[in-house]
Amino acid sequence: MEISKSELLKALETIKPGLALTEDLIEQSTSFAFVEDQIITYNDNISISYPFKSKIRGAVSAKELYTLLNKLDSKKDNLSLILKENELRINAGKEGKAGIRIEKDVLLPLDEIKTDNKWLKIPKNLIEGLKFCSFSTLKDESRPLISCVHVKEDIVESTDNFRATKFYLNKKVKEFLIPATSIKFLEKFPATHYNVTKSWVNFKSKDKALFSCRILNQEYPDLSGILKVKGKKIKFPDVIKAIEKATIFTEKEEAFLSAMIKIKMMENKVIIKGEGGVGWYKKVIKTKYKGDYFTFKISSDFFTTMLKMNNECTLDKNSHRIKFHTNEWEHVVMLIMENE
Repeated sequence: MEISKSELLKALETIKPGLALTEDLIEQSTSFAFVEDQIITYNDNISISYPFKSKIRGAVSAKELYTLLNKLDSKKDNLSLILKENELRINAGKEGKAGIRIEKDVLLPLDEIKTDNKWLKIPKNLIEGLKFCSFSTLKDESRPLISCVHVKEDIVESTDNFRATKFYLNKKVKEFLIPATSIKFLEKFPATHYNVTKSWVNFKSKDKALFSCRILNQEYPDLSGILKVKGKKIKFPDVIKAIEKATIFTEKEEAFLSAMIKIKMMENKVIIKGEGGVGWYKKVIKTKYKGDYFTFKISSDFFTTMLKMNNECTLDKNSHRIKFHTNEWEHVVMLIMENE
């Protein structure tokens, strides 16, 4: 069958986040599955499907297929795909031919992914809110509840018991709890509609690609008390360039996370510091701050984003918390307070 290489690569690029690193837990989870005019990936937490007519059914090793297609001459778009015995045969004309072993029986548990027939339009700022709140989740998935971002009515919220974030949506949505690890892939997916089932939240794009994330069915804690902060107003000076330099030396906890930098505030100055296994950076910047010494750690990307929107915060010495906020979001960080 003649197919467009560029269209196939677009499909594979879209569904790649649904691949697992290994097949230790789920057979064929490192494969692209061709099923009923779709190509699908599944890794137990995420499943992504993309419409693609090929008349092929089976599971093909993702690494080899994707790498080969990217190596082919970009000037020639037409390819031939056929099934022959236990191989997916690729004919790229002058570029050569290839055969990749195919498992004709698709063993992925795709039937467990249910979608509601009623698709709802996504609020314009939902994906933005999910990404914004994902910074305040626990990165240790042994405590899944606070490793998730909670969506309910017109808010998105998160906490790791040391930080808490609330983001306001421009439209009410159905409730769901989504792992923060899924959001890093979802933010790149051009979702337009969504629906929520018992175990999955599903997102659909204009070209009918489907991004499904497994959700958690637990009651989320009430964050209203954590987010209530009363105290002294503090204004940060221009520290963004110092943050950028500190980030160079700061080791990330995970590959997809932002670096965590340390902020120290004391009489008339703020200290920005980043350090890791290969070195460190520190910058002292003058301020008009008067009061107790305090320090906190925060994501460099997240802190930069907040400061660009509002460089003012509220210090609550009694509860040892500092709060940043605008009309669109609130963010609270626990502090270490010391006497000067």
